[in-house]
Amino acid sequence: MSEIPPSVLALLKKGARTADQIATELGVAVSTLRKVLPKMELKGLIRATRSATGNRYGAPPRIYWLAREPMIQLGKAHRADVYQAGRRIGELLLEHGEVAVFVDDRWNIGVALHHEGNYQDLLAKHGAWLVGRYRRKEGEQIRTSFIAEDMLVRLEQIDAARLARAHA
Repeated sequence: MSEIPPSVLALLKKGARTADQIATELGVAVSTLRKVLPKMELKGLIRATRSATGNRYGAPPRIYWLAREPMIQLGKAHRADVYQAGRRIGELLLEHGEVAVFVDDRWNIGVALHHEGNYQDLLAKHGAWLVGRYRRKEGEQIRTSFIAEDMLVRLEQIDAARLARAHA
């Protein structure tokens, strides 16, 4: 199964496809692919959305495409949800050891994984949106509330900048 992700990435460089299309072109079982694709999406390698039209069973199929940047997108950073996002980031931190968290001016949360080849490039490119870099230390408990509080501070900065622009 380890040879499947590189093959999927090579195929998606040519354009977006459904899981059925990918399975057919790679000659693998759809059931195998459906186990691999969510993991690739979670790692930020690919993106997915539902098609506007249904498949033969009536449900819209997911369409997969190559991610431009290997950054995991966690959605909007609404104040009520930052603690939940902080817990998700804590899970990523446990799994990967170090992450960088970003919140852009539209409140989108992105997480870059330190072991990705372009980690330093992402830090440089999105530095203005950086909430913080977090590293798991052996034997220490991850305090996800600290991550959430850092995101709240970032949201306050965004609001202050918007207010300043509105009054300028």
